[in-house]
Amino acid sequence: MIVEVESNENCAAGFFARFKEAGLVRPVAQVRLYDRNPSGQW
Repeated sequence: MIVEVESNENCAAGFFARFKEAGLVRPVAQVRLYDRNPSGQW
């Protein structure tokens, strides 16, 4: 899997990473998305 984050106000330098497979492919059952609140907590 390849993850790329373009530079923005939260990550000035940007980020690019490549991860190795940890096992066999399996379907994704659920994804949780979180927004960061102004107090700095996720």
